[in-house]
Order: sequence, then structure tokens, then C-alpha cells
Amino acid sequence: IYHLNRAVELDPAIKDINMQLGIAYFQEKNYAVAISWFKKVLAANPKDNNAMGNIALCYKLEGKADSAKVYEGARR
Repeated sequence: IYHLNRAVELDPAIKDINMQLGIAYFQEKNYAVAISWFKKVLAANPKDNNAMGNIALCYKLEGKADSAKVYEGARR
């Protein structure tokens, strides 16, 4: 995670870093931070199904089923 964050500091335009950081925080079970990174992916590409699915999964694991449904529905 340190190196990914450092890469963002050096060049925020590096493709896929936001997704990788989201995945890294997801693996650490830090779902709130993971969601924030996945939302950055969506800001760059609002139709990114992987980011939407990852956000939905994070919300489910946090026990926020209603929020998860918003992102699950957007994937269709």
C-alpha cells in the first residue's frame, strides 16, 4: 500500500493505481478507504463495472445492503 500511495503522489495520472489501491485496502478489510479509491475509478470512468461491483461488495461487507444495491443496480 505504501508504494502504491507513493506512486500516486509522484504521478496521479498513472492508470489503474486507484483500482489497485482499492483492492489493497479491500484485502486489508479497510472497506471505507477501499470505497473511496474505487469511487475515484468511477470518477474517471463512470461505467467501470469492476469498480461498481467492488463498491457494492464493500458495502455488503460493511452491512450496508441499501448502499450496495445502488451500485449493483448501476452495473446493469
